[in-house]
Amino acid sequence: MNPSPTDPKDPFVMNLPISSPILKPGHPLVAAPADLSPTQAAALEHLRETIRTVPVTVLIGGVGAGKTTLINRLAGEFGGIRISCRDVLQASEGANHPCYEEGLHRLVDDALDKADIVFVEELDLFCVTTKYVMAYSRPNYLNTTLQALLETTRAKGKRLVFTATNRLNLLNQLDGRAVFLPLGALTIDDYSFFLEQNLGAERARQLDARRIFSFASKLSVYQLNEVCALIRDNTAADDQTVLDLLDTRMLSSNVSLGEVAKVDFSSLKGFEEIAEKLQTFIVNPMMFHSRFADLDLKPKKGILLYGPPGTGKTSIGRALAHRMKGKFFMIDGTIFSESADSFYPKVRHVFDQAKLSTPSVIFIDDADVLMQSERLHGLNRYLLTMLDGLETETAGKVAVILTAMDPNQMPAALLRAGRVELWLETKLPDARARQEILDSNLAKLPERLGPYDAERVKAATAGFNAADISRVVADVKALYAADVIREIQPATLDSYFDRAAAEIHRTKELIASAQAGTLETTEPLGNFYGKKLQKGAGQTIV
Repeated sequence: MNPSPTDPKDPFVMNLPISSPILKPGHPLVAAPADLSPTQAAALEHLRETIRTVPVTVLIGGVGAGKTTLINRLAGEFGGIRISCRDVLQASEGANHPCYEEGLHRLVDDALDKADIVFVEELDLFCVTTKYVMAYSRPNYLNTTLQALLETTRAKGKRLVFTATNRLNLLNQLDGRAVFLPLGALTIDDYSFFLEQNLGAERARQLDARRIFSFASKLSVYQLNEVCALIRDNTAADDQTVLDLLDTRMLSSNVSLGEVAKVDFSSLKGFEEIAEKLQTFIVNPMMFHSRFADLDLKPKKGILLYGPPGTGKTSIGRALAHRMKGKFFMIDGTIFSESADSFYPKVRHVFDQAKLSTPSVIFIDDADVLMQSERLHGLNRYLLTMLDGLETETAGKVAVILTAMDPNQMPAALLRAGRVELWLETKLPDARARQEILDSNLAKLPERLGPYDAERVKAATAGFNAADISRVVADVKALYAADVIREIQPATLDSYFDRAAAEIHRTKELIASAQAGTLETTEPLGNFYGKKLQKGAGQTIV
């Protein structure tokens, strides 16, 4: 257990002369200001207490959490000097190459001569630049600079306060030499505070802060202020208006809904049972948690959608994307275009963003294929680490949905009880579902294509999945258009259906042969339009 900052045995405590009277032990704390939320006020008090005895303090908080607000307040109270990122950048100008460590050292060293407390904003940004940016001309020089500033601070009996967004990005020179104070996550009381501060007490009472908090519990102060600004002039805005704004403008998914085919659960014929389970165990606990707060509903943490290709797994993902909007995140086959070095940080970023947008869904498409990729060796172990990281209370509202064609190819450790709680199998549509899918697709055909024999079409598409049926209808329209363009008398619609269905059957046979390793590629590949176009001896173009 670490000793408290005021423990005389604490190695952080400095018995040094303090020139400023407000830093002397026993100086009364300033009352919490009315313009700070409860969490901010508590953090401000902790900072005051720590500054009295600790030479170096680091305030850790997310982007837009209010770190600048707090250090501005302390700088005003204690007469300290604040150094911003802009100040460091300006102080680093003039050299052939940016030398941020020199600009930082010059500014802080000069400030320590003039004031008892110096505040430096977002130190981790400069740590990341000097550590990880390959083009930076002086990597690791910041280590020496930081060490010198810490020694100067202690020698002069001054105080140095840094702010940072991510402790992991800081240099290890601070370990054992500074006290790290986290700026806690916002609570329901903080949400209520900012609603009232921005909209007034009467207007704020018309909004349910608990419902807003349940929908998006990881908002920053900046985001809360922004959403209030968006509804300030809309007197009719209610809770749902706020939730819609958060969904579409504040919460950031890695999926652009404009590029995702519009699908909803009601249009997924034959998947009524799966849709009902997803609604019950995923959507309801996430979207209606505040309504059933006494039940403490929680979404299933892990869900596996498994079934043959073309049975609707990705379509279910599309429906969820449109249902969850800014709370939907996807990892799919596009990562094969990435190197393993860049892929893993992107996966981590997806998980981090999902945690910030809780409650949320991470959809990993074709997980069994990804797990077998030699280029992504160790992906399963990495995903296990990410999944286990969702065990905490704050991340417990993130649901991970994996799709797979063959669960037998998935790592056993990933599928064990506790990680995958819900198994949902997607199957080929039965006769009723296939008819509904057919009817839905056929209804989109223009009348000029003529009549068709519904029973004949039904027989031709027997055994087809939803994707096959959609392709049949699309191919029928393409065949009709091709004849019109070539000024050929269009055939009957039934004829087009026969040809399109036959081509899909042939494709399925070719796929089966290829998978079995028996496909002979020197054979003619079919006769789709009723004739072969000869390119040369022994070559056939379909």
